[in-house]
Amino acid sequence: VGHFMLIALPTMAEQTAGGIIIPHGVNERERAASVVGTVLAMGPSCYKDIKRFPDGAWCKTGDKVLFSRYQGMRFKSKDIESGEMVEYRMLADDGIVGTAPDGADVGGL
Repeated sequence: VGHFMLIALPTMAEQTAGGIIIPHGVNERERAASVVGTVLAMGPSCYKDIKRFPDGAWCKTGDKVLFSRYQGMRFKSKDIESGEMVEYRMLADDGIVGTAPDGADVGGL
């Protein structure tokens, strides 16, 4: 709605490549501090403010975007296809600080 965007956060691995199980609390902290996600939907007012965005929209649905840690409203919802709980963020259009090129493998530090 409005100038907000629905962003899907990446799913965190439950164990390392070496087989070490990552505690649930560590995964939760990593997810909360995530700085990358995928745009699933954009409100009708996104990037419409000519004063703030004179060049219009520079991000679109499907883009991998970067944003500040802990920004936006976090919530979980059940994925229709997998039935698993997935975490999302609602971010304002001006909360996106960059996009990653297609095919880039990006993640937080």
